[in-house]
Amino acid sequence: MKGFKRAQALAFAMVLALFSSVSRAAPPDFSDLTDAVDFSTLNTALLAVFAALAAVFILLRGGSLILAKIRR
Repeated sequence: MKGFKRAQALAFAMVLALFSSVSRAAPPDFSDLTDAVDFSTLNTALLAVFAALAAVFILLRGGSLILAKIRR
């Protein structure tokens, strides 16, 4: 059993060493694809959606606080 654990640890170390050397490779360059796309409208749309959700949350939270004060 002790030999199996040692072999398992050795195999894990070998796989870890393999993946750590692969991660040092240069990442692919997608600048040709991403330069042609304009994400500013998408960012604006997402910010507008999140702002609307935040406004609804604030209104509901404020309304419940006001109703709680009135009920006292």
